Amino acid sequence: SQEQEIAHNKALFHVLLTDPSVRSEAEILRSQRLLREAGYTLVSYSTERNPQHPDGIGGRWNSETAGAMRAYGEETSATIARRIDIANQVTGNLQVPANPRTHSSSTFIEIDGRRHDFTFTTSSYSNALSYGYSVRDAVLNVDVGTYLAVADGAARIADPGTGTAFTVSSGWRPNVGARTVHPEGIGLDLTRLEVTQNGSRISTHFVDPGKRVGHDPSIPEPELARQYRESLHSIRAEAGISQIFTPWQMLRSPREQWRVNHPRAEGDNDWTHRHHLHIGLRGY
Repeated sequence: SQEQEIAHNKALFHVLLTDPSVRSEAEILRSQRLLREAGYTLVSYSTERNPQHPDGIGGRWNSETAGAMRAYGEETSATIARRIDIANQVTGNLQVPANPRTHSSSTFIEIDGRRHDFTFTTSSYSNALSYGYSVRDAVLNVDVGTYLAVADGAARIADPGTGTAFTVSSGWRPNVGARTVHPEGIGLDLTRLEVTQNGSRISTHFVDPGKRVGHDPSIPEPELARQYRESLHSIRAEAGISQIFTPWQMLRSPREQWRVNHPRAEGDNDWTHRHHLHIGLRGY
């Protein structure tokens, strides 16, 4: 059964984590494939750029593999099974156009009868393409937990059983050396959210069109944007959310309080998030 397989994998990972003598290339390769099947990311800001091994499966022992193994071991069998299902959906439902440099890509996942659609703008994977990776690499190197967190936050403010939709402007970026959640595959940037409330389809864009250095936001936070931000904040512990940045409010860590987005210079973190919502998860 799947539950027995997951238990076996946990036992295997425990041995590999505690006994370096059994870390053969074959065992590491097999373990990395199992981790990727469960939607864990094996890349980070320190991972060598290698389009030949775009998903981090190379048979070499590293901190990314060890971290994913520990995370796998801490989850319940039900959670691992859910991750495997979502990872398969992200892959199986991925639609890539003939020319992804000029046209967006998309995928969707279904959770508890509710469909969540993700549209990836060309900018969301342009960084990956510039280093020789594919759209598929860029989408699948985002940890499944990130997609789950984004979807769960929206589901909690939508009518029961109705779908949600997101426009993604950035996901996995293999810009090695940039210590952010994006190269680690645990961050997503959203420019648009669409849900159904009270029987009507509504949407919001995460953008402050008049953002200025040295000033608070130029427009009030849209109601739907506020609801979604607060919904993400409410699930931060269970979803492993560590960062929520928006054009109106910023939360750098779960231990901090919200503060107003108030850029002090062009290029600072507040200014960078003047036109999208950013969600980042805790690393392994």
